[in-house]
Amino acid sequence: MDTSVALKIELSADLYKALRRVAADQDKSEAELATEAIQTFLQQPHAVDPLLGLFADAPDLIDAVATDAMLSREKTPWRVINNGQQTADRSLLDTDILSEVLKARDSNVVTWATTYKQQFERLTISSITVMEVVKGIHKAGQPASLQRFLTALHSSEILVFDAAAAEIAGRIYGDLEHAGQPIGRADVMIAAIALTHNLTLVTGNLRHYERIREVGYSELALGNWREAT
Repeated sequence: MDTSVALKIELSADLYKALRRVAADQDKSEAELATEAIQTFLQQPHAVDPLLGLFADAPDLIDAVATDAMLSREKTPWRVINNGQQTADRSLLDTDILSEVLKARDSNVVTWATTYKQQFERLTISSITVMEVVKGIHKAGQPASLQRFLTALHSSEILVFDAAAAEIAGRIYGDLEHAGQPIGRADVMIAAIALTHNLTLVTGNLRHYERIREVGYSELALGNWREAT
């Protein structure tokens, strides 16, 4: 059964807070909790008790979850609507999007970044992105800009390329080469970090990362902050 559905539910402010509270109590994001509820419903349409268990503090969410599960089966990243305003998935920023956030020139990117930080308090990037940005600034001979960037990193969450990500990256890289669709090694490493942490990868380079999905990693969720919220 395909449980890849899109959650697009408009919640009142109180219900949205309740969802966040239940998710926090279970050490999950709102999207993860909602995903679990949707999957439970799709597998057991009449299993009200499991849903009540998930949303013990907000039982009114059940009808919304059930209705959406029946009507919506799009393969898109999860979205939870808060009082009509779209919120961001917990995400890993690709290097190009981080660069646009820092430049603050694209109004859509700025809006998404502001929304994201209001929801999660800080941006999440990878150590690979740090390397790429430092390389570019250092190569350009801009020590003042480099110092500003390094200082700004203190307010960001930085995920490292560890052994688990290295294994996934190796598999992806091998599959891409076997398919004759290689992409940059740094891109593969960033995608692997996103997969390891179950994060949506926010990028302006969707074509490259779609290749990863096409060779068997359809669980890689992609987003693009250049699009309007």
